[in-house]
Amino acid sequence: METFVFSNQKGGVGKSTIAVHKAIYHADQGLKVLFVDFDGQGNSTASLSERSHIGPNAVALFDSPEIDMPTPTAGITLFPGTGELNDVERLPNDCIRQPKTHLDKIASQYDYCIIDTPPTLGLRLIGALVAADYALCPFELSGYSIQGLAQITETIQGTTQKFNKDLVFLGMIANRFNSRSTGQRSAFKEILSHFGDLIIKPPIGIRVSIQEATDVGKAVWEIKSGAARAAAKEIRAVLEEIDRLVNKEYSNE
Repeated sequence: METFVFSNQKGGVGKSTIAVHKAIYHADQGLKVLFVDFDGQGNSTASLSERSHIGPNAVALFDSPEIDMPTPTAGITLFPGTGELNDVERLPNDCIRQPKTHLDKIASQYDYCIIDTPPTLGLRLIGALVAADYALCPFELSGYSIQGLAQITETIQGTTQKFNKDLVFLGMIANRFNSRSTGQRSAFKEILSHFGDLIIKPPIGIRVSIQEATDVGKAVWEIKSGAARAAAKEIRAVLEEIDRLVNKEYSNE
C-alpha cells in the first residue's frame, strides 16, 4: 500500500478536492483505496461517503488500541472525519505513532491510502506524515507567501528527520492558477525560483467545475460539460505527474 498525505497549514487551497480526485482516480482503475479523513470539518467525507464503503471513524486511529477493520473491496473504503477529531490535539504526543501502527496492519490489503489533513499544525497532521510514504502540498498563488510555503516544507522535513526517514516530499501543487493575471504569473515565477523541482507542473487553473463536482460526490471527469472536460484534463495531468514522480522514486532505489 502506498500512502499519500495531502497537507497544508493554510485552509481553502483545494487540498481536500485534490485528495478526493486522487482517490476516485485510483478507484476508477479497479484498485482498493483507503481514504482517511483527519480533518474534523469532514469535507472529504461529505464528498466520498455516498460512493464508499464506510469504516471506523478516523479518530479511532489515534485513540483506540484495536480497530474493527472492514473487509477490503475494490473501490474506496472511507474512514470518516468527524468533530471528534479535534479532541486528538488533547491526547499525549506519542499518539502520533498510532495511525501508522494501525495502517501497517492492513497495508497488504489495499493498493493506496490517501490521508486528508486539517489546515493547522498539530498531532493529526504530524500523525498523518508519520504514517505516510509520500507528502503533497496543494497551494494557491492568490494571497500566498513564500514564507507560508516554507512553513509546510519545514514541517514535512522536520517530520522526516525526527519520525519518518522514509517519507518523500513529492512537491507542491499550484491550484486555482489564473494564467491571465500578471500578478499570479509573476508570483508563480518567483515561487519556481525558490522551490524549483518541488513545484509539480502543470498548475491547475481556476476551474469552478472541479469544486462543483466534489460538492456532489463526483470527480470532474464524471461531469458532462465543456468546462468540466477542460478541468478534467488539467487535474488528470497533475495526478499522472504524481504517478510519474512515484515511479521515478522507485527507479532510484
